[in-house]
Amino acid sequence: MLITTFEPSETPDLPALIDGEEPKPANPYREASIRYLEIVNTVTTYITESPSPTVAAWAVVYALGLPCAEGVSLTDRAEQLGISVAALSKQVRIIQRRCNVEESLYSNNKDNR
Repeated sequence: MLITTFEPSETPDLPALIDGEEPKPANPYREASIRYLEIVNTVTTYITESPSPTVAAWAVVYALGLPCAEGVSLTDRAEQLGISVAALSKQVRIIQRRCNVEESLYSNNKDNR
């Protein structure tokens, strides 16, 4: 009888186990695509459920460090949106926490230009 241990992130290949074969290694492309879809789903839900979708969308941009924020600091963007820097920064941190992403270049530097 074959006894195999799995890492928590691995999903066993049941047909291979039944046939007595070693399980196939996890596919990193599949894992990356699943992670991408989780993030897309999280941010889409955040934006569509927000009372201010424009502010929520910009919070997502800064939280994920997307290129469209390049050259515009959180301070400047908050001013353009008519909100405080603290309010925008708070939403950025909420997104980062929900998506389980590290701080982006834009979220930890007040005058990022």
